[in-house]
Amino acid sequence: MTSPGGGCSSQCNCGQRLQRYLSRHELGVCSLLAGTSFVVFMALLPLVIDPSILTFVLNLEPASCLTVYSAALIGTTNCTWTSCQEGCTVDIFRCWHVNVSYLLQSNAAHPSMAHLLPYNQVQARLYPNVLGCGYPPDVDCAHFYRTYADRYHETFPCYVSLSDPTVAVIYANWYQAGVNLCIGLSPLVICLLLGVYISLRMRCQRRQRLRLARSKDGSDALIDTDSDNQKHFLDRRKQSWLNAFRQDRISASSSSSSSSSPSCTTSSAASSPGGTRIQLHQNASPFAPPSSPPPSSASPPASPPPSNVTSVTAAVPLSPQLLVNRAAAAT
Repeated sequence: MTSPGGGCSSQCNCGQRLQRYLSRHELGVCSLLAGTSFVVFMALLPLVIDPSILTFVLNLEPASCLTVYSAALIGTTNCTWTSCQEGCTVDIFRCWHVNVSYLLQSNAAHPSMAHLLPYNQVQARLYPNVLGCGYPPDVDCAHFYRTYADRYHETFPCYVSLSDPTVAVIYANWYQAGVNLCIGLSPLVICLLLGVYISLRMRCQRRQRLRLARSKDGSDALIDTDSDNQKHFLDRRKQSWLNAFRQDRISASSSSSSSSSPSCTTSSAASSPGGTRIQLHQNASPFAPPSSPPPSSASPPASPPPSNVTSVTAAVPLSPQLLVNRAAAAT
C-alpha cells in the first residue's frame, strides 16, 4: 500500500522526467506539431474553409424564388452541371436540374417594384448550399428534387448571389461560416506560430554556441599566453644558468692553466771577468723536484764562454710571449 506522499513523489518524478524530455527534444516536438497542424489545415481546406470563404465571397442576399424548370437526367453527356450532388469528389452520372426566377426582398420592399413578379426576373440555378454538394443526411438529392422541382406556382425563400446572379442557394448561415473559417484557419495559425518559435529558438541556440566558442577561444588564448610567458621565463633562467656555468668553466680553466704553466728559474752565477751567465730551466710540472746538478766526471771542465756573452739553456722551448714575460720579471 502506497502512501499519499509516495504517490505524490512518483507523480512529481514523472512530471520532472517529462519536463526534461520536452526541454531536451523541444525543437523536435515543435516541428512535429507544426507538421501535424499543416496536414490538418490541408485536410480542412476543401471541407470547411472553402465553403466558408465562398459564403462570404458570393455576397448572398435573401430573395423569393419560383421554379421555372426542373429535370432529372442520366448520363455524362447530359450532366454538364447538377443542382445537387451526393459526394463532392464523385463523377457526375445522374443529375438534377432546377432553374428558378427570383425577386430580391430589398427590391420588393419598394413600391415601384411591387408590379414586378418573380417569374419575370433573371433565371438562376438552384443549389442546396454554396458548394452544391454534400453527404447524407445533410444533403439528400432525391429529397431536394422532390421538394423544389414542382414549385411552379409557389414561391419559397432562397438566397441569391449579388456577385454571380446565376447562383441561388437554399441554405446559408454566415455565423456558422465564420465559426468554421476560424476553426479551419486555427491549424494554419498554430503552424505559423510554431515555425516562428522554432526559428527564434534555433537563432538563440546558435548565439549561445557562438558565445561559448568565443569564451573558449579566449580561455585558450589566456592559457597559451601563460604557457608562452612561462616558457620564456624558463628559457631566460636556463640561459642565465648556462652563462654562469660558462663563466665558472672559463675562470676554472684560466686558473688551472696559470697553475700548470711551466716554472722558470733564473740562476745567476758568479760574474766572471768575461760577463754574466743566466740559466733558465723549464720543468714539466711546478711540483717536479729541482733538477740535480750533473754528476762530476773525470772529463775536463768546459771552457768558459767568451767574454761579454750570456748563455741561456732551456730544457723545453718556451713560447715567445712567456720569454718576454720572464725577461721583464727578471729585469
